[in-house]
Amino acid sequence: MKIKVGDLVCLPRRKTPGMGLVLKHLTDVSTLIGIEEPHQLLSEVGSHNWFKREATIVKVADECGLPEVTRAFFYYNSGPFKKYKNSFTLVKWFNAPSAWVKQPTKVTEQYAGPTDVDPMWYPSDWIKAY
Repeated sequence: MKIKVGDLVCLPRRKTPGMGLVLKHLTDVSTLIGIEEPHQLLSEVGSHNWFKREATIVKVADECGLPEVTRAFFYYNSGPFKKYKNSFTLVKWFNAPSAWVKQPTKVTEQYAGPTDVDPMWYPSDWIKAY
């Protein structure tokens, strides 16, 4: 099912999936932020130290004028995330999903389920419509 602006959505793999509203949906983020060879750039950025990696991300964000989308693109395409993600969705949560943990700790219990959360970008394949 394709997600559209205005859909009620959740993060189904979380213990508490939450409920939010889709504000924006972007299908080709790498082109939107001006990256011609995204796999090559992600590989190069991943091999840099933190300072150089951060400088590259800030440079790309400044050139395209979309800092939140740029940060989400680099974050979800690095580290433990194996699958390349190029489609992103901006979600405003009414009931925020739980943190990605099996057993809540005192710290995660403190932050579990805030209702006043700024809209956040997520990979579209993580989101499911109600």
